[in-house]
Amino acid sequence: MRFASRSILTGFLLLAFAGSAHTQARAAGGDNKEEAPGISLTPYIGVNIPTADLLGLGTGTGSPDSTFKLKASVTFGGRLGIGLTQRLGLSFDVGYSPGTIDFGQGGASVNQDVKVLTGSGKVVYFLIPSTKMVWTNVSAGVAVVRHTVTADNTQGLKSATNVGGVVGGAAGIKFGPIVALTASIEDYIYKATFDVTGGKSSKMQNDIRITAGVHFPFLGM
Repeated sequence: MRFASRSILTGFLLLAFAGSAHTQARAAGGDNKEEAPGISLTPYIGVNIPTADLLGLGTGTGSPDSTFKLKASVTFGGRLGIGLTQRLGLSFDVGYSPGTIDFGQGGASVNQDVKVLTGSGKVVYFLIPSTKMVWTNVSAGVAVVRHTVTADNTQGLKSATNVGGVVGGAAGIKFGPIVALTASIEDYIYKATFDVTGGKSSKMQNDIRITAGVHFPFLGM
């Protein structure tokens, strides 16, 4: 996992270096033409808001009043965009949220640290192209959500990876000819399935992510 995270970070840094060199070359050449769609990088920070109990226990895996509630937490990551046309593109996202789970049973409550790693691949449609001063888009695609908990947690909850979908929208406004500030909202929809003491438990999830970032376009996106 550490190797993969370092590889992603290295790739982002290389893209940023390439984009900076490309921008300087265009400025030196005095080319003012509108560029064709290309590549963009958006580092972001925001909040991850789970809207349901993480698990639904009470069917042989716990008492009926057992709950696993994942708290809202800060999230940060990066988004790589690939433009196909002025309106259509692809987006690949990696996010990380260090959070906690509240385990409640019979009036008692225990906190458990959990790390949430998300990855997604989406098709993006620009309602207003990103080459404009103000732009908006909508997106949909496939998401992977990884919950990592410590091996010695007292609730018997094991780490799990679940696959689902993601839908969302974003808007941006340029400050200067290149850099833009962006805001986005996404809904990660998936069925969380976990191994817990006594068997398996699962429940549909809707994790809302609200983020803001800085959009760096390379090659015009």
